[in-house]
Amino acid sequence: MNVHNNTPGTFAALSSDEAGRWLHARLATSFGAPNTFVPRGFEAYARILHPILRDRPKAPETWETVLTSETPAMEDELVSWATVAAVQGKRVERYSHGAELVPPVGIDPSKPWVDAQGWRYGETEEGFLDAHTLARVAVILSRHTSTPANGVAALWEGWGSGNSVRYSSSKARNVLNTIRWLTEGVRAKAHPAQSLAPPGRLELPGRTHRLYSAGITEFTDPEWPSRAPWADAEGDAHSPNILWPADRAWVLVTEVDYDSTIVGGSRALMGALLASPGVEALEVGEDIEEYLLMAPGDNGN
Repeated sequence: MNVHNNTPGTFAALSSDEAGRWLHARLATSFGAPNTFVPRGFEAYARILHPILRDRPKAPETWETVLTSETPAMEDELVSWATVAAVQGKRVERYSHGAELVPPVGIDPSKPWVDAQGWRYGETEEGFLDAHTLARVAVILSRHTSTPANGVAALWEGWGSGNSVRYSSSKARNVLNTIRWLTEGVRAKAHPAQSLAPPGRLELPGRTHRLYSAGITEFTDPEWPSRAPWADAEGDAHSPNILWPADRAWVLVTEVDYDSTIVGGSRALMGALLASPGVEALEVGEDIEEYLLMAPGDNGN
């Protein structure tokens, strides 16, 4: 399908849930059942693994000195699950859980578990797809819909409108980075106050979402958080929990409690996602949620 427009437009709150009612027929009627969050009925599905943040002190700092330094110098980067698994002598399988990749936690926080190059690895992030990865995925999605400039973004009401969620590189284990984004370059200037009507509320099993009009082309620019109506005063915004185009050619779901984002659509779309550099994606089935809800280590591989 052709991309009609690749220029980001303007987000806007939707006044009702009409645009999202089609999801009711594609989802379970009770919380916790198969397809509670990921709509059934698409030709194919892929699982996009949320990148993991790793960090280390910049020389001459060391892990022994960095916690006592007044101005610690650190470097960090986002890496794939495959990178983290390789460091630990593991493999990433189709239904692996991110929790299986969490490195051992030491008793002394000044001596964290690090690899041979001094990198410390964070936990996988649930319910959040960083702006750069989402932008890469959005470029691909925009080529597989007839309505790339028209669509809907649904944001879980629990995040709060205008209150983005900040993530540490390792949550409880990372003292240095307790308040930070996962990616560089997405923190913009103060987001101007907006006088908008409250967005429509879409009630789904176990979750209530606020709805906004937003074509997928909005997200092809990693600076999209600074334009989102739900951004905070510093221009930070949580990634949408559900995205779909007006023609419903595909759906993207970043469920609050999942360590990966699920995309349903055509086989051609899944092929493009699996082949895309910078996107760690695995082909899965419509029953993917049955595996994501399992306990780590019991993934059916």
